Amino acid sequence: RRVLEVAVGADVTLRGLTIINGRHADKAGAILNRGTLTVAECTFSGNTAVGEVGLTALGGAIANYGSLTVTDSTFANNSVGSIFPGVVVPGRGGAIYSAPGASLAVTGSVLTENGAIGAGGALHSLGTLDVQGTAFTRNGAFEGSGGAIYHAGAGPATLSDCALADNISGAAFGSGGLGGAIHSEGPLTVSGSTLSGNSATMGGGIANGLAGTLQVTASTFLTNTASNTGGGIYSVGTLVAEDCVWEANTA
Repeated sequence: RRVLEVAVGADVTLRGLTIINGRHADKAGAILNRGTLTVAECTFSGNTAVGEVGLTALGGAIANYGSLTVTDSTFANNSVGSIFPGVVVPGRGGAIYSAPGASLAVTGSVLTENGAIGAGGALHSLGTLDVQGTAFTRNGAFEGSGGAIYHAGAGPATLSDCALADNISGAAFGSGGLGGAIHSEGPLTVSGSTLSGNSATMGGGIANGLAGTLQVTASTFLTNTASNTGGGIYSVGTLVAEDCVWEANTA
């Protein structure tokens, strides 16, 4: 069962906790946040929002509808969405789902081996997003997009000094597959980051959609692959890339 719910107007800090194997049928396997939540030096592992037929599951570990700050924490092996016989139940945000109007900040953390049967293998953000000094490794979005991160909406997203490696989008079930590391349909700035070994159908590193405005500076794209097009970046929106290194990306 879900471990914790933070109510509207509440201000909660969690430090040094390990939360494992939380489960919910709808959203937030571990924590549902509607207030102000700070998570520091915590570990979330094996939490899941399984979903129900006809509903989209949201946030394997945390579903955020307020203000969420995560520092020096680890999210591993969390999942959202399910496969039932003959039925796919989609999910958003294998580790964290952040709703429209919500804010999410992640610093100095590790998100590894999280998965979504849908969009955002680790993070799915529809509000404002600020990620600094964080590693995303081996996350996956299956039958969806954004192997590590999916971002959409008018709220800005910023990634700085991050490492995104070996994330995958859309490969397991043969559909989806935009953005092995990141799929953005909103304003996104990436700086000082390295994207390596990520894979997708289109946009092995990043897929920038029609509604996307992508600015990439001082970043490295290394050995990312796309089975169709855009080994490093696939963009149909606005793209500005400056002072970047591109090496051995393939499509």
